[in-house]
Amino acid sequence: MASKTVLITGGTSGIGAHAARLLIDHGHRVVVTGRDETKLKTFLDEAGHPDRLLGLVADAADWQATESAVTRTVERFGALDAAVANAGLQSGGSIGDGDPTAWAPTVLINVLGLALLAHAALPHLEATAQPIAEAIRFALEQPAGVDVDTVTVRPIGQPI
Repeated sequence: MASKTVLITGGTSGIGAHAARLLIDHGHRVVVTGRDETKLKTFLDEAGHPDRLLGLVADAADWQATESAVTRTVERFGALDAAVANAGLQSGGSIGDGDPTAWAPTVLINVLGLALLAHAALPHLEATAQPIAEAIRFALEQPAGVDVDTVTVRPIGQPI
């Protein structure tokens, strides 16, 4: 398989970091974003492969930051083959005992962040005609016990 370029929001820890390392180990080019510059630098230092790994400080709920991350991905690697909206927050608790003041940032990152990434990435994903099968393969290659909720952006008319 030819090397692909993948942008992962929230890629400095957890599932995002594991996915980034897996993709790098398989020869792909990866861009990870995160809000914490120190955490991002630590991840980049540990992961290595500066020729195939780019880290960007970006808030997934910020349109300009998301658009810039997509643009910089394409500028650095020449294409964008897949975008993984991994950034997310968990405010904890249930509706009954949760903290309502924590819900707005959670919704912004978990819902708006996904929509912003899809909007920014779509023109580039259409240009590379990334097959849906590749997204499914990616989801299936996750470690045992990892539940992957996937939203796949595909060009209109592309067969499913």
